[in-house]
Amino acid sequence: MSTEHRRTARGVLALAMLLTPTALVHAQWRTTTGVDLGETYSDNVNRQPSSRAQENWGTEISPWLRGAGQSARLNGSLDLRVQNWINSNTANRSALRGHASGTLAVVEDHLDVDGGVSRDRQQVSQFSAPDASYATPSNSTEVTRTWASPVLYTRFGNAGYVAARYRFENVDSERSELSGQNSTATLDIANGAAFGRLGWGFSGRHYSTTAKATQATSSDSYNGSLTYAVTPEMTATLFGGQEFNDYSGGQRQHTWNWGAGLKWQPTERTTLNAQTTKRFFGRGFSYGVSQRWRRSVFDWSYERDVNSFSNTASRNGLMKNPAVDTIYSAAYTAALALVPASITDPFERETYALLILQGAGIPALLPNTSGYLSSQTYTDKRMRLAWRIEGQRNLVSLSGYTSDRETLTQQILTSSATGSSDDLIQFSRVKQRGWSVDWRHDLSARTSTSLRYGYTDTSGYANNGARTTTHVSILGLSLSNRLGVNTTGVLSVTRTQSRGAGADYRENAISATLSHRF
Repeated sequence: MSTEHRRTARGVLALAMLLTPTALVHAQWRTTTGVDLGETYSDNVNRQPSSRAQENWGTEISPWLRGAGQSARLNGSLDLRVQNWINSNTANRSALRGHASGTLAVVEDHLDVDGGVSRDRQQVSQFSAPDASYATPSNSTEVTRTWASPVLYTRFGNAGYVAARYRFENVDSERSELSGQNSTATLDIANGAAFGRLGWGFSGRHYSTTAKATQATSSDSYNGSLTYAVTPEMTATLFGGQEFNDYSGGQRQHTWNWGAGLKWQPTERTTLNAQTTKRFFGRGFSYGVSQRWRRSVFDWSYERDVNSFSNTASRNGLMKNPAVDTIYSAAYTAALALVPASITDPFERETYALLILQGAGIPALLPNTSGYLSSQTYTDKRMRLAWRIEGQRNLVSLSGYTSDRETLTQQILTSSATGSSDDLIQFSRVKQRGWSVDWRHDLSARTSTSLRYGYTDTSGYANNGARTTTHVSILGLSLSNRLGVNTTGVLSVTRTQSRGAGADYRENAISATLSHRF
């Protein structure tokens, strides 16, 4: 067993030890095992310029284990697979992928502990050709995340609560400059109905990070807030406080912040929110609109805040696959929408969606704003739009996004950053925009066809004013069929075209994938 596999195994074991025997005995657990078999032909397997293109066949054999469980004190999920690739042009290889996460109520209504481990391959740069799952990796890295987070909380009055949380996370990458550790401590005290419609709150937060490519940094913030229920459906908020950080590499900076917010939920199907803040980096904001109809869903959000590489491993739901969701969130969400409505079992729906991604050559299908790894702390201005319309036998999904990231920590780079392919080390600013259209048509209760087109545009801006740009467009067609109660097959054809200094290529690929659940 390799060192990387042992690390993941230790993380899974540590989580298992966290889940007490009593909680396990009384939990309702469900497990499913299966195997995925895939065969792919590509006329440009390593995604090189036409003069260096090489065609090849690739085979993938991936046994997997998935499970989920819930009891009065414990809920958790597990998704593990061993991926094996057989390629005639390169050496065969295998890798362990998956995640395990859970929440344990140590003291009911007072103390919970979250924990987990995940392992997957993540794209490094948007300015080089993304690795296909069936090719030799060159622009990606194995990433193992482990995290633990105890939270202590209690309630007072009719609507008051106190919550204290600590979270530690370790990010381990094959590329040492992308590895690091971070810890976050938060304290929240609030009473939303202390004086009838008027409520108050206090929050404190300490965040520290240690990365190989930058000096250690930390930030602290303390804020007070007042909330007022204008109507039962509308709440207004005023808040203010102070922040401290050492992102510039000099002395610790101190700034005051203040802002206001408004949330309106006139019905269970409609939500609107808006918030604007004066921060140390300028103006931060968060706007959102969510609308649900009987056969249609619309979501829009626009935000600007501080972010970092560590925030991609977020708290996970019971049936959620964090490795997929954090790395390929836009593509995975779109693929899940293409699963036929006749498949109602959550395990089967997720497996079917993963088959669609695999057949389309993910991660090349649609690079998105969380699709590349960076060790830097940065401001992130992002907009996301999604609209889904469902008919009797057709489903159309439209999605789009923009992202504007500006690094805050380039002044404190270490020698480990030299030669790094981290986009936010090579460039002080990276802008992205993209959109996609998906159409699914159900030919029968067992068979459906899907057509997808996606486009992304990525630009990097160096300190000297130089600009590097990459454009990627992808057209894909797939046919999926439930061959039996436990067997699903997907046949897909994909054409990818990329223009850019480090990613100038065209690829045509056809793949057939068979998934069987035992």
